[in-house]
Amino acid sequence: MKRSRVTCTPILTVLMHFCPVLSPARVRRSVAAFLLFITLPFPALGAPSATGEFLRGIADSEPVSAGDFLRAAMGGLRVNLMQDTKKLPFKRIPRNLMPYVQTAHELGYLSAFKQDFRAAQPITRSQAVQILAAIERVQPAKEPAIRFRDVRPRSAEGRAIAAAVERKWMEPRSERLFGAREALTGKEARLILRTVIQEDTAVPTIRIKIPIIKVEPERPLPKQDELDTVWDLLQDNYLHKEKLNGDEPGFSSIEGLVKSLNDPYTNYLRPVSTQNMESQLSGKVTGIGAQVEQKNGDLIIVSPLKNSPAEQAGLQPGDIILSVNDQSLAGLNLDDAVGKVRGPEGSEAKLKIRRSGNEFEVTVIRNTITFEEVQASMQGEIAVVKLQQFGQITEQTFRAAIEQLNAKRPKGLILDLRNNPGGYLHAAAVVVSAFLPQGSPYASIITKDKTEVEPTDAPAVLDPSVRMIVLINKGSASASEIVAGVLQETGRAMLVGETTYGKGTVQQIFKFKSGSSFKMTIAEWRTPQGRKIDASGVTPDYQLPPGDRDDQLLKAIDLLQ
Repeated sequence: MKRSRVTCTPILTVLMHFCPVLSPARVRRSVAAFLLFITLPFPALGAPSATGEFLRGIADSEPVSAGDFLRAAMGGLRVNLMQDTKKLPFKRIPRNLMPYVQTAHELGYLSAFKQDFRAAQPITRSQAVQILAAIERVQPAKEPAIRFRDVRPRSAEGRAIAAAVERKWMEPRSERLFGAREALTGKEARLILRTVIQEDTAVPTIRIKIPIIKVEPERPLPKQDELDTVWDLLQDNYLHKEKLNGDEPGFSSIEGLVKSLNDPYTNYLRPVSTQNMESQLSGKVTGIGAQVEQKNGDLIIVSPLKNSPAEQAGLQPGDIILSVNDQSLAGLNLDDAVGKVRGPEGSEAKLKIRRSGNEFEVTVIRNTITFEEVQASMQGEIAVVKLQQFGQITEQTFRAAIEQLNAKRPKGLILDLRNNPGGYLHAAAVVVSAFLPQGSPYASIITKDKTEVEPTDAPAVLDPSVRMIVLINKGSASASEIVAGVLQETGRAMLVGETTYGKGTVQQIFKFKSGSSFKMTIAEWRTPQGRKIDASGVTPDYQLPPGDRDDQLLKAIDLLQ
């Protein structure tokens, strides 16, 4: 096992569910690149009119070149480009396209071209779809009912086209003909890119920029010589040498190293688990709709998502999933356990649940879950704001939503953070800034080298005379706890509900070219007054368990009237 260069991708927005997160748009030198979560989807933000920028000057009926389409797709979907270049298997690549082609080649986006990517030649409809399917990592949810004469259904091309038709990215030429070999026109290119990037939708989706860097280990692993020797002996003399094939020995070695840290939030994620996480970060996920984590080998529900199959089935924070469709999750790693829970839209998941020592079964119908991050309404004279997570939609729209409510002169405001697993650290700052004076400290971030207090950077928008209540429960985590903690400490709001989850550490994710990733604890956050949240949570001023009705919300309204 020789030490070698590793291509990895630090996801500069760390895990949000239970890890404070920093927005890529607002990265500062200290903590501004971290997420606060466990396993949550981030609603997202389309690229700034990338289609118009990269396809400008191409007429509607004019064929689009492969190079122009690749650049527009990667720019629009915010794929960060590699900082170095290698020799490519392709010839005559223009210098301005080289970073795009290099990155796409390294990440496997150009498989449709094999070894013959010609940037100046027109791209076909099939090739364009395959590039987008590779970037988005999509597969058809089920075997397509329609078979096209010009597409092999079970091929990589067939799966990409089936997924594109299923998602309405591109219309086939006819019932039986997709038009796979036809050149993609300028009009078609702009339409499919706008559809995928979601530039035309009412609710944009957030794309996380993932810069790819080179990392070369500088410190040898303890017992590295013995590890190398054991591997060589296995390769030379082991009787069952077939067991050494594939990536399993490498995966298991890294997992063993990380597991020895005994930190439930520092994990090595195999490619499947990494892909699942990225699907969640995109703002959409197919499954039961619950944030989960693994502790001491148990798969635990952190919080069910609002209006998700998990919530509708009555699943609660703290529930332990023991089995899925009579298949035990005991002994499985997080990847495999989550893989058992997830499945195609419309399929059944019979879950065996342990709750407070009791075990029971519940059947959940899997579905595709999307997020509406900020929901604002008036209930009589009381403004109610439900915040699902702390993503980029919150960063961009929360203050405006509060301004609109403030204009209605509410008697009080309820901020509902129940079952909110967290999000960007800067999004938490935006939320706090709507209620406290500019420059108010909202979190203390402790790294191994220093402690820094983070202040808000915008003036309050809610009239200070408007009384506030924040609703919290066991599913309120990380960024939710930051907001609840500082509003409680400053006396700006009363907290009603249950003690929160208690996630007070920050993780950063590094993604490897193989598709796997490494999530590592890098900091702890506390309230501005130094109150420790990790493992203890935020205790409400008014303890009230959930009831058959929404007793917590009703109590909050009563207290404000």
